[in-house]
Amino acid sequence: MKPKTTESKMKPGEFKFVPFGDWICIEKINIESKMDKAAKRLKLGIVGGATPKNIMDIEKKKANEYLTYEDYAKDALDIFEGKHGHQGIVKAVGPHVSENFGVKPGQKVLLRGSTGEPMVHNKRLYWLFKPHEVYGSAPKNEHDI
Repeated sequence: MKPKTTESKMKPGEFKFVPFGDWICIEKINIESKMDKAAKRLKLGIVGGATPKNIMDIEKKKANEYLTYEDYAKDALDIFEGKHGHQGIVKAVGPHVSENFGVKPGQKVLLRGSTGEPMVHNKRLYWLFKPHEVYGSAPKNEHDI
């Protein structure tokens, strides 16, 4: 006979997860780029580009990747309209994170791009980060920027 599993009865917005060690649990904020916003408005699906077919396509792609710092800065600001692309809300802080670090639950923070460990809790996706992967705090509301 199969044991019956019971789902916890948590209230909406309730978060009862405590990370061990020096992990910080964060819910990422999805900031869409201008291209994503335009595609959503026009109800289009964005698909990645085709793979290069020959050596000339590879060389052309490499040549297009070289930019000056001014071009890079302009592109970076244009993509997310001046907002940092990797932001999140702190949900829980491990017991070994120093109080001097200054991270508290409910705080909005800036994160390193492709780091963190995914975790599903109460049917929602959260991310676990180490303290060195969190840059600092950010304004809570968009109009504070």
